[in-house]
Amino acid sequence: MANYGPNDGPLGTAPDISIGASDALLLGVSFAGFLALAWSVYSIVLTKLKTARELLEEEEEREISYDERLAKADVSTLNRAQRRARARHIMKQQRRVAPHHPHHGPPAEEDEGHGGRELLLEQEGEAPFAEPVPAFRDETHHSTAQNLLSRKERQKAAKQVELQERRLLEEDRRREQKLAQEAAMQRKKERERKRVLEAEQGRKEREEQRRADELEGYRAWKVFLEDGETILTVGEWIRELREHRVVGLKDLAERFRIGEAAVRNRIRELLEESRVSGVLEESPAQDGGGSDSVFVYLSPQEMATLASYVKGRDKTTAKELAARIEELVAPTQ
Repeated sequence: MANYGPNDGPLGTAPDISIGASDALLLGVSFAGFLALAWSVYSIVLTKLKTARELLEEEEEREISYDERLAKADVSTLNRAQRRARARHIMKQQRRVAPHHPHHGPPAEEDEGHGGRELLLEQEGEAPFAEPVPAFRDETHHSTAQNLLSRKERQKAAKQVELQERRLLEEDRRREQKLAQEAAMQRKKERERKRVLEAEQGRKEREEQRRADELEGYRAWKVFLEDGETILTVGEWIRELREHRVVGLKDLAERFRIGEAAVRNRIRELLEESRVSGVLEESPAQDGGGSDSVFVYLSPQEMATLASYVKGRDKTTAKELAARIEELVAPTQ
């Protein structure tokens, strides 16, 4: 009979699979690493959960703080969404503090259709409803009916808030439109005032120009000739004419140190204006000097006599006309 050792088997000698010291150390290190990894994952998950919980709490705190600020704020300064949030917050507070008595009416949450609605309308500046809707008292479907009634009341209150908001917006629009109309009217009045001032200024300037023209015309009408120092008025010149009857244009030009043509033009102006009567006898210049043109003063009666003389003759020469003028002037010289 064969002898078998502890490692012998039917197929032969089995290998030695005993665990050495190095294998035990490797197994311990692997297990420790697994525990460390598991602890790390647990810590991360715990941190995430804690962070999410803290964020939720902070969000709730911010929401509570925001609702409290809305509750304390002036309604007229809030927009539509803020007013509705404010109304919901106040109604929630009423439901929390209102006691619930099973035998004394519906709970506070179910009664918000009246109290909450009245508070909402009061804070929006409106009076509560004159005829509140009575609560549904069917014992069988008490909770469902009350919830339905409360929801309808909330919807009605929200609609009232929306109508109030629309009314406020319409008032703001009308106020802005009125301000715009007043501004346009003010601009129109300013333009009209400016136009009146400009018209008045133009009228004053025209009046001043007219007076200046009249003064200049009066001066031209009054003054016959002048230089820087000497002025000869029309009246003075006519008196000289009546005295001397015949005046040479060259003498007048030298007297006032002006051109002979200016003297001739001035005499023609007076003749056209019928301010003086007479005959202007013009002769060409001689030897490069001035002309011998003269003005002969004739009274209106003498001018009528001279005109009759010319009309009574078929043909009158310049010599004959000069002779007749000398006859009229001779007696007064």
